[in-house]
Amino acid sequence: MTTRTLVLIGGGHAHIQVLPEVHRSDTLDVVLIANAASAYYSGMIPGHVAGMYDDDQCKVSLPELCRHYGWTFIQGTVFDINAEERKISYTDRNQESKSITYDFASIDVGSCTRNPFRSDVSACRHVVFTRPISDLNTKISTALAMFKVQDTTPNIVVIGAGAAGVELAFAVNRQARETLGQPANVTLMSRSSPILRNYARSTIRKTMASLHSKHINVKENCAIVDYREEEHVVVDTNGSTHPADLLIVATGAAPHAWVTDTSLPKDERGFIRVDTTLQVVGYNNLFAVGDCNSFDAWNGEFPPKAGVYAVREGPILVHNLKAVLNKETQRLKRYQPQSDFLSLLITGDGAAIGTKWNITMKGRWVWRLKDHIDRTWMAQFKSLSHDTRHRHEGQEQEDEAAPFQPDSDADVNMVSSLANTAGKKGMRWPSLLTSATVVVAAVAVFAATCSLLLSWPPVPVQSQ
Repeated sequence: MTTRTLVLIGGGHAHIQVLPEVHRSDTLDVVLIANAASAYYSGMIPGHVAGMYDDDQCKVSLPELCRHYGWTFIQGTVFDINAEERKISYTDRNQESKSITYDFASIDVGSCTRNPFRSDVSACRHVVFTRPISDLNTKISTALAMFKVQDTTPNIVVIGAGAAGVELAFAVNRQARETLGQPANVTLMSRSSPILRNYARSTIRKTMASLHSKHINVKENCAIVDYREEEHVVVDTNGSTHPADLLIVATGAAPHAWVTDTSLPKDERGFIRVDTTLQVVGYNNLFAVGDCNSFDAWNGEFPPKAGVYAVREGPILVHNLKAVLNKETQRLKRYQPQSDFLSLLITGDGAAIGTKWNITMKGRWVWRLKDHIDRTWMAQFKSLSHDTRHRHEGQEQEDEAAPFQPDSDADVNMVSSLANTAGKKGMRWPSLLTSATVVVAAVAVFAATCSLLLSWPPVPVQSQ
């Protein structure tokens, strides 16, 4: 009896959904290769930097998952994929070169941060790139600890004013204040105007107001092109310099160098070209998901490189892997990325800003919604400690079971619709529907609706 081999490369958001669904058998070997033993959830990283989660809450153990579901785990760094020979080359933990052949494989290795500088700054100890996310908080914490020893107030610059850059500006501002015992000088720099391009205007206004309230400087239309480590300054396109003792680079995604060096079909940026079935163009037995892929159907321009899309690709990948393994290619599903998704940005003070359908909400209840979604997603793969409480500015936050407390009547009207979209980040409806948060929200919406109906039609205003 012939035994086939399925190899997953990388422990990204889509691949960890495959582990519980595809099992080893007498005719199938299943292998996961990843360069680290832990897989971090990107949605919780800003909260981790802000001190709202500890390291263990943001990650899952890949060796433990593999043991539980009967997969073979190999900790190694892949450096080539030969799709013609069906061979994957990697270096193991002892830096020895090895290879493994496959019958079916999938790639979920994420991306690296795009380098906006004219020179190579990767060796500069004061420069922190947001990817890989696994050591982002460690690098920031180490730098802040050094500033504390030196008893200096650092100038911290975050380059890139998309969702990641904005959240990190809020998060590092909080961590700096708690570590140093005083506020740091945090500046968010955007190469265009306004920040959060493609977001609703109301979201931008609320975000700018929150940034200003925390004394975080915002510089728009300021593209940074160089960093002078000896002077601790960044240089913009006009040649002007800006002080930067710590530089956090959140300038979007770029493909890994080893991916661009492979013979796999790639777009002009170097991302792996795939069909809407998530299969690599020209190879029915090879898939690519998450940040590393590029869809021919949308000319590589959509969807954006964001974790929410990788999460939603997971179920499609699971279905299609099962289809090709069972030789039922007529059952392949096509991935259709959502045109709009629930965006939740933390502000580092126990609140968050939520956007859906160009409607914006802000408050502590929005943070609790985000926290619930993220914890529920992680709970699928690990047991979380339910008695762990977050630390909030000036008070201890209630735990994850705390009910939402909308900050205004307008917010009450949005709770139900937000909860209905929460599943887009992987939340399972049984756990959602039984949660106290949604029960309280449903009661609030029901009461508001009844009140409105009982008062209808409205009494006309009498003129004087």
